[in-house]
Amino acid sequence: GLVVTGRVVARQGAAPIAGATVQVKPVNQQLTIGPTPGREQGIEVLTAADGSFRIANAATGLVNVAAFGTGFARQEKLTQQIRADAENVFDFELDPGLAIAGVVTDAQGKPVASARYQVIAIAPKTPINVDGRTDREGRFEVHGLVEGPYQVIVNAEGFTKGEAKPVMAGE
Repeated sequence: GLVVTGRVVARQGAAPIAGATVQVKPVNQQLTIGPTPGREQGIEVLTAADGSFRIANAATGLVNVAAFGTGFARQEKLTQQIRADAENVFDFELDPGLAIAGVVTDAQGKPVASARYQVIAIAPKTPINVDGRTDREGRFEVHGLVEGPYQVIVNAEGFTKGEAKPVMAGE
C-alpha cells in the first residue's frame, strides 16, 4: 500500500493533538461486499505526541480522510486522491467538539452487545454521519461532533430498530 501522513493540531493556538483518531476510508467502500472485520471505518490510526500520523498501507484511488479527538470536532476531507506518484499529506486543524454517548439495552434493561449505531446530524450545515458497534456492555460514544441536533439510530439482530431525535451534541 501507499503511505499517507499528516498532522492534527488545534485550530486555536495550533497545539498538537496527541491521541486523535485519523481514518482513511475508500470512497467506494460501501459498494463492496463488506469491509474487512474491524475496518468498517476504514484504516484508523492515532496521532503521536506531536500530532503526526502515518498510515503505511493505504490503497490508491479516492478516499475520505477524517480526523477527530476527545474534545475536538470531526473534520473530513472528502473525495481525496491517493496517488503512488505524489506525497499524500493531509493536515487538520480541529475546532472544539462534543460527544454523544449512550447504552443500548433490551426491554429487561440488559445491555445489547454489538448493536449497530448510527449518529446523523439533523442540521444540513453539519453533514456528519458516524456509525459503529456497541461494546460488550452495550455502550457507545461518538466524539468529534459539532454543536447541534443529531438523530441516533440503533439496530441489533433479533430486536426492533431504535431511534432517538433530536439528541443534542454533548448529551
